[in-house]
Amino acid sequence: MDTNGGVKWSEFQPMAGELIKTHYANSDWTGEPGTEWREMSDCTGHNYRINQQTGDTEWMAAASKPMGPMLRHMWQLFKQHDVNGSGELEWDEFWTVMTELGLEMSEEEMEQWHAFADKDTNGSIKWSEFEPMADELIAKYYTTHEYTGGEDPWVTMTDSEGNRYSLNKKTGECVEMPVEAAAE
Repeated sequence: MDTNGGVKWSEFQPMAGELIKTHYANSDWTGEPGTEWREMSDCTGHNYRINQQTGDTEWMAAASKPMGPMLRHMWQLFKQHDVNGSGELEWDEFWTVMTELGLEMSEEEMEQWHAFADKDTNGSIKWSEFEPMADELIAKYYTTHEYTGGEDPWVTMTDSEGNRYSLNKKTGECVEMPVEAAAE
């Protein structure tokens, strides 16, 4: 895209899904019916499966993965901003979730995160697509962007189950509040 003769990951990533689909669509898969799906894991340990006939991918639910306070925070943002109740974040809903993290992001960065999350390339993000990126988003984003929200970056949050926790919008650190402190 920048015509320098090389391809950066940020330039390659948006087209990667289509390359995979094209590869599988053009290959002659000869497996038994019902065995076209192959289970795999990405570099972060999240499980997904790929259809060897079409190249379609689907994230698989983690086996009873505990939801810590930061993931609960992301779940709460996801549910809160899925305003039409579709179970997916359309572009404007996704943008709102990302900006509500309290940090500024360029349109290019926003598009890169959207492309990273939208594994089925349908333009909207399901929780099963959003959840695997949440940990990476938290780690990467909070450590590479300056917090500009004021002096005290700590905010008290309440998740959808009523659990309270403190979120540091400068570092991304999340601390569960003891029941006694939450009652105050």
